[in-house]
Amino acid sequence: MHSAILPKLLLQRKAASARRLLWVAASSTSSSLDTAISECADSIKATLAKRTVANERAQTHDSCFALVSQSFSAADVETVAQRLQDRLSKATGVDVAITGAVVDRIATNISCHGSSGLSDGVSVLYHRPESGACSDAGLEAKPFYIGDMHGRQRLREVAVGRWHNTITDRFRDHQRLIQWEDGQSSVTQAASHLKLPKELEEISDPSAVELILMAADKDSSQVFDALDSRFSRAVRLAIVGSQTPFFNGREFTLFGTNQVYEGGVVGVAFVRSQDVSSDNPRAGEQPQVTYTGLRAISDVLEIRRSKGNVVLEVENGEAAHQLIASIRKQRESLSPNRSSENRLFAKITPSKEPMPNSGVVLQVTGGDPAKGGLAIDTTKDIEPGHFIQFMMLEDSSAVSLSESTDQPTLRFSAKEYSGMPEPACTDASTSIATNVFGGATEGGFVYSISSTGSKSNTIKSVLSGSAECAVPGSNMLFTLDN
Repeated sequence: MHSAILPKLLLQRKAASARRLLWVAASSTSSSLDTAISECADSIKATLAKRTVANERAQTHDSCFALVSQSFSAADVETVAQRLQDRLSKATGVDVAITGAVVDRIATNISCHGSSGLSDGVSVLYHRPESGACSDAGLEAKPFYIGDMHGRQRLREVAVGRWHNTITDRFRDHQRLIQWEDGQSSVTQAASHLKLPKELEEISDPSAVELILMAADKDSSQVFDALDSRFSRAVRLAIVGSQTPFFNGREFTLFGTNQVYEGGVVGVAFVRSQDVSSDNPRAGEQPQVTYTGLRAISDVLEIRRSKGNVVLEVENGEAAHQLIASIRKQRESLSPNRSSENRLFAKITPSKEPMPNSGVVLQVTGGDPAKGGLAIDTTKDIEPGHFIQFMMLEDSSAVSLSESTDQPTLRFSAKEYSGMPEPACTDASTSIATNVFGGATEGGFVYSISSTGSKSNTIKSVLSGSAECAVPGSNMLFTLDN
């Protein structure tokens, strides 16, 4: 099978603080895991050799965030973190901390056979503070893991109306011991019983955290809430890993340097040195989120009444009746050949004419025509004064490719996974973009959003804190260079 190695140099400059950071990304589409890792390591070594001076570099570990597709054998994937560490440490001459996850596809700059820049293979983001007198003024990488031992609760599983498997629920004993405060629910207002790991607790100045990059399972809302509260000024980005029970027997496959996890959140927090200005250059930054395959089927309507994740009334009447009317109105315009299984979504925005890239899109999971309520797939609160627009998913396979750019870009996508291997790309002319690292899964991704859209100015609002996106065909793009 053709193998394509895609080196990308990500160089960040901060003139005000005389700080320079070096990021290197490499992706390989080789069908051999050993070959893919070697190609990535050789590319990183070559790039670092041009940009660093070994005898001037501070003796701290480098970090590597890796995404691996399910196209390799389960036995190979089980040891991927150790293989990456061994090969990268040998190539760079320093210790390397590994964090990552198994995904459905990785993001590349190769497109063939109708694909959209997604392929089987390995995608790696490597971080090292640049050498020289200012090397100690860069970002320090702090890998971490948050799981069962930290008091994590599966809030979606205990939500009213959802199926709850008490046999496999590893948290039932912990949940019985929790004493909820008056007025709190386990779904939208879970108290912060989560204990952050020491790597994060020991950060004395939370505002010094610029970026938190993560991979998670599909039920980590409580973890994201805790990170939203403590590190509100940081950019927080996560990809939801692939579900892998029929691949290797694990519910999910997340990994650190010395351990493989089947749930929770693995990540790396990038923390500024105390010698650097206290101003966070990334404070307020948001990634660009785009949706393909969605079509609006209603006007933008103000929400008049809501409770938790249930929208009860909009400006023209009961929410369920308005959605039904919108569906009936669209029936005449639908193609006879179009599938009748169009899924319904709701775009929640802070205003009737929102700014670009504001608001979130969530699936409509149910409704009660008798009472007029619509349930939206979120563990956060939808507030009166928010605005809603109903949408229909027409093409679940659509994933738009990011344009070729000189700016390094991190890309996470939500895409329905067929389970079939990607066709081999044999034409080198199919290369489309550079400076791309990332992956795609059915579970989608999580990203931090500004709290300006929240009516109550709380992380419990659906328009503040972190937003979860699993809309097929959606993409999250974030530029690592300023």
